[in-house]
Amino acid sequence: MIELTGVSKIYRSGDRECRALDNISTQIEKGIFTAITGKSGSGKTTLLNLMGLLDRPDEGHILVDGKDLTRLCKKDILEYRRTGVGIVFQFFI
Repeated sequence: MIELTGVSKIYRSGDRECRALDNISTQIEKGIFTAITGKSGSGKTTLLNLMGLLDRPDEGHILVDGKDLTRLCKKDILEYRRTGVGIVFQFFI
């Protein structure tokens, strides 16, 4: 199971701020097909990047099978990427 609790991601440029995700909480059950949909700029890619540990949330926790991904060290992040998640990039060039 994937569980997100209070997940937020803020991008900053100078004194400007963009909240890509704001206090997102949800659960995705193991074995259930889930689609993430929304308008352009709604945070879909940011959410996937956080779940794949390509980025870290500014707030909240992401648990996969009970393991808190937000607390993993660099070595464990690499192991998770190698064995726990598969990522297919939309643009790979």
